[in-house]
Amino acid sequence: MFLAADDLVYVERDGQALPLSKNFRKVCGVERVLIGTAGLMVHTDIKYDVQVWVRDFINTHAAALSEFPSSAAQGIFEKLKETFGPAESLVAQDVWKGYLPGDRLVNYVVAGYTKNFKRPYIFEVGVEINKNSDGFAYISPIHHHKALPHNVRFGEDHFMERADAGIEPEHSLWASSVDAALPNVVSAFPNIPPAFQESVACTVGCIKVEAHFNPQKVGSEVHVVLIDRRTQASLSATF
Repeated sequence: MFLAADDLVYVERDGQALPLSKNFRKVCGVERVLIGTAGLMVHTDIKYDVQVWVRDFINTHAAALSEFPSSAAQGIFEKLKETFGPAESLVAQDVWKGYLPGDRLVNYVVAGYTKNFKRPYIFEVGVEINKNSDGFAYISPIHHHKALPHNVRFGEDHFMERADAGIEPEHSLWASSVDAALPNVVSAFPNIPPAFQESVACTVGCIKVEAHFNPQKVGSEVHVVLIDRRTQASLSATF
C-alpha cells in the first residue's frame, strides 16, 4: 500500500488560499504504519503546524505505531481533539468563511499492517465544521473495510475528477503525466510489482493535474511513501 501527497502548504485568510511554503511532506512511514494528512496545514489561530504535530505524535506514540494501525488512528483522533478543542469558538467568529457544516478542515489517513503483515488496514480520521457552525465535529477512526485495491482520497480533487471522467484538457494532461512519471517510479521502486508501479504513477499523474490547474492550493512535487509487503520495507520517493 502507498500514500501520496503534494508538497504545498497554504494558509487561508478571509476565505482565500495563500501559498506559504513548498517541499512540505504530508505523508510518512513509521514501523508498519503510513500516515498522511490533507487540509489545514498551518493556522495562526490554532497551535497546529502539521510537521511539528506529526513528529510529536510519533515521538510520544511509538508503542501504538509498533502495534496496530487502529491504535495509531485512535491516537491521532485523541490528539486532534486536544489540539482543536481550544479553538472551537473561532468557528462562530467566521474564521473559516468558506466552510459549510460538514466540511472537513483536517483529514488523516492511517494505513498499515499488523505484525504478521497478513492483513492491511485503512482508517480515516478528521475534524469538520459541526452542523450548527459553532464548533468542530471530530470524526473518530472510520475503518475502510473494502478489499484492496481500494482508493481513499482527500483534499483538492476537482480537476482530478474531471480527468477521471475523461474531460479535456485534464484527461490528456493526466495521461502524459502518467507516461512521464512511470519511468521514475520504476527507477525509485524497482522491486515492487509492475501493477503497483503503474498505480503509483497514475496517482502521481492525478496530483500533477490538480497542481497544474489549482496551483494556489496544490504543489507540483509529489511525495510517495509505501510499504512493500513482500520485503516488509518502508520506501519513499519524490516525483
